Amino acid sequence: MMRVCIIGNSHVAALRGGWGAHPGRWPLKVRFAAAPRDLLTHTQLKNGRLQPADPATASAMQATYGDLSLNLDEHDAFVIIGCALALHAILPLYRDAVWPGLKGADRQNAGDPLRQPISAPAALATAKAILSDRLALRLARLLRQGTVAPVLVCPQPRASDSLMTNPRPETRLHRKAVARGDGAAVGRLFEQAASGLLDEIDAQFLPQPAATISRHILTARQHFVGAERLVGAAPQPDDDVYHGNAGYGAQVLDQLAAALTGPAYASSSAPVRSASKSSTPSSPTDSRISPGVMPSVSF
Repeated sequence: MMRVCIIGNSHVAALRGGWGAHPGRWPLKVRFAAAPRDLLTHTQLKNGRLQPADPATASAMQATYGDLSLNLDEHDAFVIIGCALALHAILPLYRDAVWPGLKGADRQNAGDPLRQPISAPAALATAKAILSDRLALRLARLLRQGTVAPVLVCPQPRASDSLMTNPRPETRLHRKAVARGDGAAVGRLFEQAASGLLDEIDAQFLPQPAATISRHILTARQHFVGAERLVGAAPQPDDDVYHGNAGYGAQVLDQLAAALTGPAYASSSAPVRSASKSSTPSSPTDSRISPGVMPSVSF
């Protein structure tokens, strides 16, 4: 049975809840290693082990994984969930630019004189630059330095579609994209950018389960009801629009199990895909996640 380590931040709670609610549903042996918010930034790869680099991360690792370090050789595959890989990260690009595929892209500035027309390749390059520094991508690069095992990355769920009837200031761009009919184009750009970045390091992007998506860039609200926090037994606040529940987590696990037990992986220890240069570990004795620096990109 394939030994899978699921790594992430608060979004791990949904998968952990789904796993606990359906024992025996998936032909996998799973362990969870998680830390709230961006604490996994403070990790390092040393002698084949992923180790916390500060007390708070160490405490979270101990609480979720049951050990203070993660031996890469004890797992056949790694799955990163959440860790700031989110569709809303590219919405500022939608605010500032217009590209082919958006409604009204054939009209100058799509009715907004402040939006700059750019090409589709420029939109994709900019979206990739935005996402490349997300913690999920940095963790994937760190893991790839130490293992040739499959590394799969799942984004955090799109925001709840409850925001359409209960608007919040930070979701204004979601509502604008839906109202303009641009949800499909924005969702497609996000998935193309994330998938392209992970292809470059021989990792795999697992998109949000299609059955959970609403209006292309949102998530149906029932997938948030009763969502749990990562730490403690308390639920997420009633007005939370970002954290999936155990039912959502079960759908992600269904997709994950299909990916890992399907023809793409012939054994429980190595990907079938032809090894790229990046799929061979560089075997550093001590590597850390580099501090986040947003790339400078011009339209």
